Amino acid sequence: MYKSLLQKINNILKLAEDFEELNKKILLIDEENNIPENMFKLTHLLVLIRAEHGSLILLFDKMKTNNLNKSTELNDEFIENCYDISTFNSTLQNITSVVDNIDFKFKTLATKYPKFVNLHPTYVILMLKDYPPEKENKALVDILLELQKELPENCYKVIFCEESEKCKVKLNEIINKDVNVTVTEFPSIYIVTDNNITEIRKDQFSKESLKDLLV
Repeated sequence: MYKSLLQKINNILKLAEDFEELNKKILLIDEENNIPENMFKLTHLLVLIRAEHGSLILLFDKMKTNNLNKSTELNDEFIENCYDISTFNSTLQNITSVVDNIDFKFKTLATKYPKFVNLHPTYVILMLKDYPPEKENKALVDILLELQKELPENCYKVIFCEESEKCKVKLNEIINKDVNVTVTEFPSIYIVTDNNITEIRKDQFSKESLKDLLV
C-alpha cells in the first residue's frame, strides 16, 4: 500500500508540473497561443489531478483503518505504524496544498475563458499530404482559420502526412484518447466528438457546410 501511495504522490506532482507549464503558456497570450485547445487540456489535467488526489485520500484512509484493526499495544510495530501515518498525513497535507493552489489558478483562468472549460470539445482535423499546402489545400487551411475565429469553442488541427499512399495518424496527443485514423485520400477532413469520428464528404468542404455541422 505504501508503494501505491508513493506512486500516486509522484503522479500528482508530475501532473501538477504539466499543469503549471501549460498555465504559464496560456498566460502568455500571443498569436501562437491556442487558448481554446490549451484550456481543454488544462481542464483535463485538473480532472486527472483531482482524481489522483481523491484516490490518494482513499488509500490513506484505508491505511489508517488497517492499523486501527491491529493491536494498539505500545510496541515496535505500533510505533512504526503510527510514524507512517503521521508522515503520510503531513505529506497528504502538502499535496492538498499543491492541489488547492492548482485549483485556484484554474478557477482564475476559467473565469476569464468560461466557454473553453470543456472536457469533450469538438475537433476539426484537416489531413494534407503536401507541405507547404498547394493552392487548393491552402484554401481549406484558410477555411479552418476563419472557423476558428467564428467558432472558437472548437479545436482545429492541420496534419501533414509524409506517406505517399496512406497515412496512419495517432490522435491520442490531440484528443486525449487512444484513437488512430488511417487516411487513404487527401485532403480529408474529420470531425471528432467525444463518441464519434466522422469523415466529411468532399462536397462539404466549404466554410458554410462545415459551419452547419459544427453549430
